[in-house]
Amino acid sequence: MTPNLRLALADWLAWAESDDWEMPSPDGIRYSVGFGLCHAVWKWGRLHGSSASYSADLSDELETIVEKDGLHPIFPFGRENFFPYSGPHDPARIAWVRKTLREKP
Repeated sequence: MTPNLRLALADWLAWAESDDWEMPSPDGIRYSVGFGLCHAVWKWGRLHGSSASYSADLSDELETIVEKDGLHPIFPFGRENFFPYSGPHDPARIAWVRKTLREKP
């Protein structure tokens, strides 16, 4: 995992585990409970990157990790957690991010 994807996931996780999802993340990003983890990584990349391709590269890297973990590339945490979006309410999503940050070098 690249250092930037690690930073993006850690920032999202800190926001998701906070008590106030209306507040910005530690990096100052206003994530939304209406969008998924892929969008959050893309949004982090847009704030920190120098080009639109930077965000796309981070999103592609996340998708590769998701698929290597045997998860569906569009519904990694199940279709039922996509419509309606459960976002940071989804314990499987939070657990996967924690595990990924802990296990992926």
